[in-house]
Amino acid sequence: MKNIIFIGGIHGSGKGRICEDLKNEIDLIHLTASEVLNWKELSSQEEKQVNDINQTQDRLISNLNKIVKEDKTYLLDGHYCLLNKDGYPEKIPIQTFKDINPMKLILVTADPKIIKERLENRDAKSYNIRLIGDFQNLEINYAKELSHILQSPIHIIDSEQFNIETLLNFLNN
Repeated sequence: MKNIIFIGGIHGSGKGRICEDLKNEIDLIHLTASEVLNWKELSSQEEKQVNDINQTQDRLISNLNKIVKEDKTYLLDGHYCLLNKDGYPEKIPIQTFKDINPMKLILVTADPKIIKERLENRDAKSYNIRLIGDFQNLEINYAKELSHILQSPIHIIDSEQFNIETLLNFLNN
């Protein structure tokens, strides 16, 4: 697969809105990792925690291989890191990204206070601001590391200062 643009960011970072904006501007197929995984079959996901990250990623790759066609471009909306079964951020295995083989990487970030507010409004529960900050910092560092390892260019977006033209320029170059 070299026809996938991977867009990641922690829950509440603003990925969904940016994916919607991109779909309206360029011809691509938007897939969420949850859809590809048939997530409803795996767990309730109320807590956004994953019991077995490796097994989940193996399933993601297997299902992607069934879905992705060579003559299309895909925007895969997922995560660089996930909360493990204990509620702590954990990197998704490098092999998952090697198997996805993204042509470009996008990372969506936001101020942890804004993420906390978005999540609390959406989920009607309280979130730990420190955990949000740690989770996002792990994603930022890991996304940069993956960009280097995979030799895939990365574009980091602050969702509060998002500019569609800048993102389109990155994708077209």
